[in-house]
Amino acid sequence: MLLAALALSASAPAFGPVTPVIDNIIEQYMNFGVNPKFPTQYSCPTWAKLFDSDQGTRQTPGLPPATGQDQLEATCEDDHALFTDLFDTTDEPPLNVTSWNGETRTAFLWHINGVRADGSEVSVPVITALFLTKQIKIQEAWDFLDPSQITPNGTHPDNGNFSELVQAYTQFGGGKNGNCTAFGQLFDADGDRNTPGQPLCNTPEQITKCCESVRPGFSVYAPDVVEVIGSTSWNMETRVAFRWSINGQVGQNRVETPAITMLLMGSDGKIQKAWDFLDPHGLP
Repeated sequence: MLLAALALSASAPAFGPVTPVIDNIIEQYMNFGVNPKFPTQYSCPTWAKLFDSDQGTRQTPGLPPATGQDQLEATCEDDHALFTDLFDTTDEPPLNVTSWNGETRTAFLWHINGVRADGSEVSVPVITALFLTKQIKIQEAWDFLDPSQITPNGTHPDNGNFSELVQAYTQFGGGKNGNCTAFGQLFDADGDRNTPGQPLCNTPEQITKCCESVRPGFSVYAPDVVEVIGSTSWNMETRVAFRWSINGQVGQNRVETPAITMLLMGSDGKIQKAWDFLDPHGLP
């Protein structure tokens, strides 16, 4: 089994915690606890120890949540057994965030590149979000990917069409100048939005006000969506993550801010939870 070392950029965003510890967590998370000095050696016990020993949980499409060392080691071994060769790489530096209440989280776009056990080559885009404890252990890991591209004889799940939702979210409700009332209505009555630089916004009314504090600050606004990955969980909950760029004009300054957003939806398609990963500096 060959596991290649990751091509992680040495630079990282300055708006969140920039530590070798987080870079190491990302590298080992993608490569099953690989020893960087011996890239052919993986270790699922090492991988499982990236997580909080009591409450660390991994959420990945098509499988129940894995919690605790035994379950985490088992899901690592099951995933690793699907491949004979792996060359996992990140597409760009991770987006590290310290939220308004001091919580640390990071999100990154990467690819599973390798050879499956049946001999077929794969290159699967993945967006992963990691929520970390104060001790910099993984409390929750959320993977967004199409498992049918990895598992033998897998079928693509019916995840629905997220294009309208993603467009409405990135356009602050849509229209040339945005529509903050429509933006708030994307959310469930108890839905909340977590975005860097703002306190938690919950209820559609508060989310509308949060929108109104930002969108009018752009004289020009032209977001660009790079990658959208929807998934259905083991209990049929739908969720979507997307990598996008906030492009526009704020005062005399042009902004081009990379972002990753993760949305969890209810059965009615309304957003229950939204997390944005971005650098708020320079934004309204």
